[in-house]
Amino acid sequence: MTKTYDIPENRITGLQYRVNKLATRARKNGLFEPSFKVLDRFPKTIEVHDPLARIRGHDTNVKNVGVMIAKVEAGGFNPQLGDWNIVGFRYGQRIDGQDIAFSKWGEVPAEKHGQPLCCDHCGLKRRRTETLIVQRETDGNTVEVGTSCLGDFTGQDYSDSFLKSLSDAGRLMAEIEAASNWSLDDADFTLQDEIRNVMAVAVSIVRVEGFINARDAETHNTPSTARLVADELARLNGKNVDQNTIMVIHSDFVTADAILEHFSQKPADYGFNDKVKACLTRGLVSPGDVGLLAGAVGSYYKDLERKRKASEFGDVLTQSKAQGETGEKTQRRVTVAQTKTVNSDYGVMRIVSFIDDQANLFVWKTSSAHEYLEGHRYEIAGRVKKHSVGLYPPFRDAVQTELKNVTMKDHFGPAIKQADTTVSDAIDDELESVLGF
Repeated sequence: MTKTYDIPENRITGLQYRVNKLATRARKNGLFEPSFKVLDRFPKTIEVHDPLARIRGHDTNVKNVGVMIAKVEAGGFNPQLGDWNIVGFRYGQRIDGQDIAFSKWGEVPAEKHGQPLCCDHCGLKRRRTETLIVQRETDGNTVEVGTSCLGDFTGQDYSDSFLKSLSDAGRLMAEIEAASNWSLDDADFTLQDEIRNVMAVAVSIVRVEGFINARDAETHNTPSTARLVADELARLNGKNVDQNTIMVIHSDFVTADAILEHFSQKPADYGFNDKVKACLTRGLVSPGDVGLLAGAVGSYYKDLERKRKASEFGDVLTQSKAQGETGEKTQRRVTVAQTKTVNSDYGVMRIVSFIDDQANLFVWKTSSAHEYLEGHRYEIAGRVKKHSVGLYPPFRDAVQTELKNVTMKDHFGPAIKQADTTVSDAIDDELESVLGF
């Protein structure tokens, strides 16, 4: 017997995995095989409270959100037992010293609802964890039977693996029916938010705290940006959120729209960009999409920073030349152009990029901590390790001299530059073009 259910998309993967696992075990033992098949997917629109609606210019703090629903067909959970069909399942738990019938599925007689589990076959009053509701085909007689009495009741011999599969199938079927009766008030139900809301919340967080990816979050024992965004969305979707505690401002939505436009124009890369574009097209269908959009915001800000540095260090890309011979000692005055930390399988690697007065690029990679500050002038000494070409912005394709055994000879403080508005004007122009100001 098969039956169809409408279940939220975010519950399907877990249920499908458990049904497949049960079916595989049953197949190995030559038993009944339950099935769980998605027939269709469709969005369902629900009106919910939205504390960010007025910030976006709406008249009321409500919004319509789409919940992706999957129509599934479940069958094979109730094999026929001779003249009897399994039509329902009950199980219970002992809570605070009392045996309570906890849940059910199927055609459980009304007089059984809320009553302790029992076995109509043996009639023994004892603690039970589960029972089956069976119905005879010939006359429709319905009986509640304990699993340990099932063989004696039907006159057949059932293996322990068969009874275990029956138990698992009953509990799983109860979960499937419960999932189909979902509500916004369910503790495990995650309402997927509007894309613009997610992006604006992410922008508000990155604007204040910067972007922290999952790896850096684990290294520094701090929440990732994706985690902060998810937590803030959960707070904003609460019923009693205080409007005075909302940190999102109108310009965050303007920036969010610019980021959406930015990714819509990105070429296909069969990677991160395509995943973001797919999410923007289909909408949010899983909790993982929130992390994906948070990453998109971080990627956008990194792109702006790369453009800024590319403008600032344009001379390096065209004028940098290899300096010295491999193994040769060198000492010169330089400005720290960039410091960054990279987490690898071999540990933490710190990379310092220096530029001398002739726009030559030097790179030092070390696993040790250092005291070099971006924008400061130093006199350094080191030994030439090799010559190479930069692989990553802002120094991609620039000729660079890699150093080892670098030591600081003197620190002159921040570099003093002649006032030049070319770079800042270029950045302002870029921001104006993407933000629409």
